[in-house]
Amino acid sequence: MFTIADQDAAIAHYTQKLGWELRADVPFGDEGANRWVEVAPPGSTARLALNAPMGDWGPAAARSESRRRTSARSTSACRRSTLSRPAR
Repeated sequence: MFTIADQDAAIAHYTQKLGWELRADVPFGDEGANRWVEVAPPGSTARLALNAPMGDWGPAAARSESRRRTSARSTSACRRSTLSRPAR
């Protein structure tokens, strides 16, 4: 699943430029305010969901969360590396 800003532009890109098939474009939520969109290469059983951000989530929030997770992993890896080194 990819979170994208403009579902119509994404549909156009995948279907018109890449030749993929539109497999689903279904409204959902309160009064159909959201859309579930899926595209796939012709003949493929796999599908790619193209969804707009929902709620408070957005690209800036995702980058911030990704940085936080990466920083935490890097810090943990650094600590493990430092602790596993023999004393000199």
